Amino acid sequence: MAIEQHFCEICARGVMLQREPVFKCRSCGRIVCRDCFNSPTRLCEECFASSIEEERRRRLLADEEEITRRTEENRAREETARKAEVARKRLEALRWIFLAPLLFTAVCWLVFHVLLSLPPVFWLTVALVHDVIFVLTGLAGYPWKEDLQRPRIFDRPR
Repeated sequence: MAIEQHFCEICARGVMLQREPVFKCRSCGRIVCRDCFNSPTRLCEECFASSIEEERRRRLLADEEEITRRTEENRAREETARKAEVARKRLEALRWIFLAPLLFTAVCWLVFHVLLSLPPVFWLTVALVHDVIFVLTGLAGYPWKEDLQRPRIFDRPR
């Protein structure tokens, strides 16, 4: 009876087929010994190492994509919050610029002219002085910086 021997294609160790089996890698198809074979994955050492490296690369790429996505989401969230704050400041300033002078002038007219029957020069002077103060307060609180940084409708990209 002849002893059949096969050599491992990775470590070149001779394997006696009667004593121990040889295994075939399902990825590359090489015949390897028990020491060079990874049973759970049914891959040889080299294919197993390359699959681990490929999996590590995929995980790193997925992690980078996740970090990029989170960064973009955070940036979008911050931009939305900033726009909401600018809109709130703009509304508050416009109240001081338009609504406060109008209401104050109406109250001056009602109190000084209708109820107290004072001459128009008096209540108009009081109303105008305070209206100027209200408008200047509104202009001081208006978010000019954000409005000046916004692209205009008629601006063409160059």
